[in-house]
This record gives sequence, C-alpha cells and structure tokens, in this order.
Amino acid sequence: MSTTYDDTTRTGRGQAPVDGLQGCLRTVTGSLADVVDVPTWTLTDEQVQDRLAEALRARAGVEELVSRLVGSVVERDLATLAGASSTRSWLMGAHRMSAGAAARLLDQAKAA
Repeated sequence: MSTTYDDTTRTGRGQAPVDGLQGCLRTVTGSLADVVDVPTWTLTDEQVQDRLAEALRARAGVEELVSRLVGSVVERDLATLAGASSTRSWLMGAHRMSAGAAARLLDQAKAA
C-alpha cells in the first residue's frame, strides 16, 4: 500500500511553505508517506514498544495542533463565511468526517 500527498490545489508542488505550520505539516506528511510500506514485523519487541511511544507522542502533538486550528476556525467564524450552518457541519462536509468526529474535534478545541 502506498500513499501520496498532493497539495498542488493549495500551494503548488515544490513551492516553499508559506509559514512554519505548513512546513511542519508537509514534513510530517512526507515522512509518513515514506514509511507506509516499512514492515513492523522486522522490529524487535523493544523497538516496537519504543516506536509506539514515539508515535503516540507524535499523535499528541498533531492532535494539539488540530485543536488549535479548529479553535481558530471557530474564533474567525470561517464555517459561516464558507456558507455552512455550523462549524460541525463544515468539518463534516469540508473534511469528510462523521458528526461524532467533528463534535469531538470541537470539544477538544474548546478545552484547549
């Protein structure tokens, strides 16, 4: 299985990141694409545990960033500006997530 990321619709392939967040997200996305076919069965038991701990730390960082970005969407009322009836419905439509997943993101953003 292979995954690719194409951001040409937003910034154009090969262009420099507009800001630090975009650069970080491009790096993370690219790095994850690079390891999509790396088998985990080759790792020792200790390596599996270590990589899981590292992955969970990375996920926590990504979740924190997502919460801040969703909070900015709410603060700026971007969903209404996009014609959506609510931020939850905008998340569902624009980012193809379930109502429950959108509600959880909003709850996390409010808690942050």
